[in-house]
Amino acid sequence: MGQVYNISYNNPYYTVDGIQRGFNLYYNRNTPGRLNTVNYTTDLFGGMVSYVIPISEKDDALNVGFGYQNTLLSQGGLPATQVVEFIQDNGHLFNQLLFNLGWSRNGYDRASFPTRGLNQSFNSEMSGPIVGKPLDYIKLTYHAHYYHPLHASSPFIISLLGNLGYGFGYGSTSQLPFFKNYYAGGIGYMGAVRGYNTNSLGPRDSTDKPLGGNALMTGTTAFIFPNPVKNMRSSLFIDGGNVYNTHTNSIQLSQLRFSTGLAVDWQVPLLNFLLNLSAALPVNARPIDETQYFQFALATNFD
Repeated sequence: MGQVYNISYNNPYYTVDGIQRGFNLYYNRNTPGRLNTVNYTTDLFGGMVSYVIPISEKDDALNVGFGYQNTLLSQGGLPATQVVEFIQDNGHLFNQLLFNLGWSRNGYDRASFPTRGLNQSFNSEMSGPIVGKPLDYIKLTYHAHYYHPLHASSPFIISLLGNLGYGFGYGSTSQLPFFKNYYAGGIGYMGAVRGYNTNSLGPRDSTDKPLGGNALMTGTTAFIFPNPVKNMRSSLFIDGGNVYNTHTNSIQLSQLRFSTGLAVDWQVPLLNFLLNLSAALPVNARPIDETQYFQFALATNFD
């Protein structure tokens, strides 16, 4: 949660070859502790220039961006040991050069509620210093979503979704900054494991709040069945995933959490967003886990 001020402009016809160029200026004040995570505050301001470059006739594109960001990190009211130690070791004010490079391929048969095809994306984020205390890190993320009907004209569809993420520090930064960690649990995009409270899975800080991790692994297998309601899709699903801190422990598949349940996605009439609803039962929850059986979220895409 926090305050977001953003000015963006994108020209989809920057060149005759279909290259897009965009500009973004922003100021964000983030207080993630209100969203069930470690307690801290960041004030961010900066700007980015981004390009989308088509590289084939099959919806392949490169995404390139670069810019500047000023980050002011502050402790929360009851700071965790991890936050205090990070500030002691690295400082609290950073001037960063940001560079993003990604690739995407959209193989869906249609934009709204696809029935077949594979959508993939790979994104990298790199930060380096300009002046002052360095904050050097790299984040790598891969996402894939596949749809396939049971047979050519079947209304029953199998959906397979997977997400992988890994981040690390380099140079004088020993590890991924905690405020760039991945989170898992709840209903959402990268870290969705429904049936568990939002952001609640994985390592915890010294105050027993979710800290996230530098490595993420989540996935969903879903069986989509016909829904008589217009602009609505229903499915039975199995979610699995978790986040890990590989600086202190190795990735252990035995730590994956699973859930199963029923989901409904509704395209709200006249508005360009989806309402996602789910009822999920955790399969292998442990006593330390925070469970939440009914969840909802708003989304702006149909992936």
